[in-house]
Amino acid sequence: MTRLVDTIEDLKAEQRYDSRGVPTVQITVITKGGAVGISLAPSGASRGTREVSELRDGGVGFSGLAVKKIAKNFAVKFLPKIKGVSIFDQDLLDQILTEPDETAKTWGGNFAIATSQAIAKAAALSLHLPLWQYLRQVFHQHSGLAWLPNHKINLCANVLNGGVHALGGPTFQEFWVVSSQGTMAQQLETIAEFYFALRENFKKNKKLTLVGDEGGLVPLRQTGEETLSYLHKMLREKGLLNKLALGLDLAASEFYTKNCYLVDGKKYSREQYIAYILKLQKSYNLAYLEDPAAEDDLKTWLALSEQLAHKVWLIGDDLFTSQGARLKEGIEADLANAILLKPNQVGSVTGLMKTAALAKKNNYKTIVSHRSGETTDTFIADLAVAINADAVKFGPPCRGERLIKYERLLSIEQELNESTKVEF
Repeated sequence: MTRLVDTIEDLKAEQRYDSRGVPTVQITVITKGGAVGISLAPSGASRGTREVSELRDGGVGFSGLAVKKIAKNFAVKFLPKIKGVSIFDQDLLDQILTEPDETAKTWGGNFAIATSQAIAKAAALSLHLPLWQYLRQVFHQHSGLAWLPNHKINLCANVLNGGVHALGGPTFQEFWVVSSQGTMAQQLETIAEFYFALRENFKKNKKLTLVGDEGGLVPLRQTGEETLSYLHKMLREKGLLNKLALGLDLAASEFYTKNCYLVDGKKYSREQYIAYILKLQKSYNLAYLEDPAAEDDLKTWLALSEQLAHKVWLIGDDLFTSQGARLKEGIEADLANAILLKPNQVGSVTGLMKTAALAKKNNYKTIVSHRSGETTDTFIADLAVAINADAVKFGPPCRGERLIKYERLLSIEQELNESTKVEF
């Protein structure tokens, strides 16, 4: 990586708002050479217990979720630790950011990830590089893996929402269609046209519906199986079963209690639930299953892995929370074959990259993901390209904070086509 002499000069923290109207933090990092990196932290509604904790003000305003007080003091506490440090020393800066005592008690994972991403953005600008290209070089330093310019990235779009993302909908959290054919622009067009058809079908049949936190339609008063059947039928009618695969994010930790799973008003024992999931997978040819078991119900994870890992992307989100140590345990126990990667779960760019490298070296599929409380920050689009992610999950082509990430992918694809004449 080309090294210039540029160091951190200033840092600002301000309260902003995410896509749900919940306060979040915006970090601005300024270098001595004048580069300015700005990033915002997202936030999730469905969270694994092991992800890095956010820190908020508490009190009455926004039910304690404001960040004004912490933002006011953050620069005062953190800037002296990093002022004068090379903007290109991402690893050192991330280590300072994620010191256990400081992260937990002083600024939290929300401030840590926004700062880490802002540092990377400022470094890329200082080097006059596109962000994805700078991140690619940082990832290579941590992984030793060669970057593939023609690597295919699948698009996972949760076109229908349920669970904690959509009260009144099915128990399962997300119903996906996944595209893997053609250029990124062609994949997005296929998904966008199908989402449009879904919406029109809802109107035509006067289905009661809402739009969930992530932009997916919410089929009210329907079970998960009814929703899957409807989605499968729509794909068949539109002649898209050979172009779009089906997937689910079950977020099973949300409906697991006392060794039972409560799905759409029905209680399942572990054995009954495993049989139920196997039935759904077979009936609807599900190719992707995220968090089909609760994060600590490893017996169910193992049983599903033994039955499905050879034909389905079995994806750990709450199971792993982007943590390398937890992923290592999962690999050794053969619990899954894919991992969802969310930077704010681990609190730093290099922390996420180390987890991604571990996954890739063990033949795990990698999916870079948004959160339900998103912002207009497009960092994860550049990150997905930089680490040669196998897929992204940015939501349906609806709502600006989701679309802007797809649009960033299209811009990167165009950059690559112009410079290398190949797809990625």
